[in-house]
Amino acid sequence: MLMVETTDNGVVVITLNDPSSLNAMGGEMMSELNEELTRIEDDRDARVVVLTGAGRGFSSGANMKALVRDGVETVAGPRENEHYRAMIDPTESRVPNAMTRLRTMDTPSIAAVNGFAVGGGMGLALCCDIRIASEEARFAFTFTKRGLSPFEGSTFLLPRAIGLSRALEMAYTGDMVDGKKAERIGLVSEVVPHDQLMETTMELANRIALSPPIAVALDKYMMTRFMTMDFDEAMIWQRTAFNATAQTEDHKEGLRAFAEKRTPQFKGT
Repeated sequence: MLMVETTDNGVVVITLNDPSSLNAMGGEMMSELNEELTRIEDDRDARVVVLTGAGRGFSSGANMKALVRDGVETVAGPRENEHYRAMIDPTESRVPNAMTRLRTMDTPSIAAVNGFAVGGGMGLALCCDIRIASEEARFAFTFTKRGLSPFEGSTFLLPRAIGLSRALEMAYTGDMVDGKKAERIGLVSEVVPHDQLMETTMELANRIALSPPIAVALDKYMMTRFMTMDFDEAMIWQRTAFNATAQTEDHKEGLRAFAEKRTPQFKGT
C-alpha cells in the first residue's frame, strides 16, 4: 500500500499506492503510514518527509465504497462499525495516529498533491507542514455531502490555512477547488505543471534537508504549538461531532446517494 524511497540526503518519499481507489485511507494503508512515520521519528538521518499519491489521486479520503458495501441501513454508529472506530476511537484509531503524527513529529513534511485530495485526504494534506500542488490537483471538504462532520483536526486546521470565511464555504458546500484557486486562497504554497510536481517538491525538500535539523525541529515545534495551543481540546470536540453525525439519518442518506450516484436529500435527522 505504500512505496517508500529515501535519498542520500535524508529525504523520505512516501507514496500512497492504491490508485484503483484513488488512495483511499483504508486501515491497512494508514497502519503502514503510521508505522513508517514512527520509524522516521526515530531515524536521526531522516530530514524531510514528502507525501504523495500514485495515479490520479493524492487521497480520496475514507473508503466510501467499503462503507456502502457494509450496508447503509446496518450502520449503527462508530462504536459498532470498524470503519468508524478507526476514525474516532483513540485506542483503536490508525487514521488519526498517522495524521496527528505528521503534525507533531520533529521531521518537516511536504504534501506533493498530485490529484484529488478530498474528505480525509484533504485533511491528510492539511496535516503536512507545506503543500505543493499539481495543476491537476483538486480539493474538496466532502464530509457535509455525506451527512458528516469532519474528523481529526480538519476543522481546526483549515480555517488557520485559508481563513474562517473560506473554510466555512468549503465545509458548507463540499465544492471542489482546483489548484489555482487553492493557491490563491492559501491552501497550498505553490501550483506547478503536473510533470514538474515532484521535481519542484524535491528541490524544496533538498533545501530543507540541508538546514540544521535541531533548528528546523524547534521552528516547527514553536510555530505549530503557538498556533495550536487548544488542539487537544479541539480533538475532543471534533470526535464528539463526528460520532454524533455518523449516527444520523442524513449520513445514511449521504451514503445511499453516493451508492446511487445522485444528489443527497438531507432532512436534518
